Amino acid sequence: KVIYGRGAEITVQVTGDEVARVDLVLQSGADQAPESLPMFPDPDGQWKASVANVTQPMKYHVRSGHARSRVYE
Repeated sequence: KVIYGRGAEITVQVTGDEVARVDLVLQSGADQAPESLPMFPDPDGQWKASVANVTQPMKYHVRSGHARSRVYE
């Protein structure tokens, strides 16, 4: 859960082959187009992205190439 107006940090661990790019895909509402944000690698092998000023519920998933995670709320 995120407090209204605060930010959230999304962290993922990629398994399998090494990847060059990972994107966080946000969907704020059914009538709004998804927004894609780049994620950045950490030295420990995880990828991170920050979302600032969260003011409404959203769904998100992570993708890299043709692979993607399940959808989270």
